[in-house]
Amino acid sequence: MSPGSDPNRSRIVLYALLSCPYCRRVKDFLEQYSVPFELYHLDLLTGEERSQALADLKRWNPACTFPTLIIGHQVLVGYRPQEMEQALKEQGEIHSMGSPDATLE
Repeated sequence: MSPGSDPNRSRIVLYALLSCPYCRRVKDFLEQYSVPFELYHLDLLTGEERSQALADLKRWNPACTFPTLIIGHQVLVGYRPQEMEQALKEQGEIHSMGSPDATLE
């Protein structure tokens, strides 16, 4: 997925592994609130595409742990719904989250 065409919109990128349950929770969280984001499943990428994604991930999170979520210039590692909500509000991606689905927490 890619962010909208608005050049002023901050980039939201999720680096994940398909086999990672916390990665899935972050992805579900973003999708539940219709937040546009780029998704890189590092375990599905190969060749130059994988090398480039890993290099980008290392710039943001040198430990290369998953999930790594980039919201604007903020880096969130792991499934941290309150921090994701706050960062998305600050970026203007959401206004009020309400009560997230209990299955995501």
